[in-house]
Amino acid sequence: MALIVQKFGGTSVADIDCIQNAARRIAFEHKRGHQLVVVVSAMAGVTDQLIQYVNATTPHPRAEEYDVVVSSGEQVTSGLLALALQNFEISARSFQAWQIPIRTDHLHAKARVNDICTSLLEETLQQGIIPVISGFQGLSPSGRMTTFGRGGSDITAVALAAALGASRCDLYKDVSGIYTADPRIVPTARKLDRVSYEEILELASLGSQVLQHRAIELAMSYRVPVRVFSSFEESTGTEIVHEDEIMEKALIHGITHTHSEAKITLTQVTSQPGVTAEIFGALADAGVTVDMIIHNNLESRDLSPLAFTIARMDLPQAQATLQKLKISLDFGDTIVDQMTAKISVVGIGLRTHPHLTGTLFRTLSQRGIEILGVATSEIKISILVHQDFAELAVRSLHSAYQLDGETAEKPMLYAVKA
Repeated sequence: MALIVQKFGGTSVADIDCIQNAARRIAFEHKRGHQLVVVVSAMAGVTDQLIQYVNATTPHPRAEEYDVVVSSGEQVTSGLLALALQNFEISARSFQAWQIPIRTDHLHAKARVNDICTSLLEETLQQGIIPVISGFQGLSPSGRMTTFGRGGSDITAVALAAALGASRCDLYKDVSGIYTADPRIVPTARKLDRVSYEEILELASLGSQVLQHRAIELAMSYRVPVRVFSSFEESTGTEIVHEDEIMEKALIHGITHTHSEAKITLTQVTSQPGVTAEIFGALADAGVTVDMIIHNNLESRDLSPLAFTIARMDLPQAQATLQKLKISLDFGDTIVDQMTAKISVVGIGLRTHPHLTGTLFRTLSQRGIEILGVATSEIKISILVHQDFAELAVRSLHSAYQLDGETAEKPMLYAVKA
């Protein structure tokens, strides 16, 4: 008998029929004798509606109350799913994060898990009751509700699997696994049977919406086996494992793209030591994560442009921070470009095969696509292009790296999308 954490995303519990379907999948594993802990997201569209309510109420909501409102959708789902399991004569109980509790840091809208008390869940499991837990939420040191950000229920599920020592964590979504690209953009994209934590971490952080990248960080740190399944069809899904568990390693595993970043250019930034440290330090203190950095420091000049990319959702905070810095650092204009897209090539082959990098630049050059910025790591290359060329770049690179498979008739199952 295994202990399995099952997580059902928003589209998997979008309405009562979907919730009944999720209950059937839970019942299947339960009848096989497994112990189950279930994590649920809000019903599809509910969180967006709650955010609209907040924004309609006040243009500058307090973060603490924002989290109270947007976390309420998961409570409804957990209760409904616990009720649906009654139809299968299965005892279930819904839990909110504060009841367990799942303790986090003090940050709101992007909290991190500090620890989880498992005694109540273990007692519930010993009684033969399935805990159905509201995902996406935690409890701050001051006793306030916190949330983990988009895809936060993945974090809840993996964190619980790690804390409970679960045999595996099964993530049920509206996809049948992880694909080499978004089939709506690349109809010949292929489903991956196995992928390493390292590669999926890059894919998740670079535009994939199938998995939350912080959830993958947790899974990798605690060696939690993760599988991604479709809630609506039978499939083998995609298994996420450590690199050394994959016998035949593909050089390139996927092409991601995202339109969720903005490029900020500061003109006439002084080249004096410490200036860039002060700029990026202030942005970090404001909770703004900087991605690509493009700094053309010309030796013959004291002033040069400094460009970088951030998430568009952080743009207001970044602009406010830079406005304050402009007074003390006396840099030039602040230019914001929201018409950009980030394309990323991910694969462990980039470590040892230099020609793969050349393939990227040669392919885009042949297509006449201008590269506005570049960032690299050991297993990925990201480039910034004008968003009008994003789909062409993705399709061209997918073919150039020979990732194409057979054309899917219904490319509804996707891995990378922003």
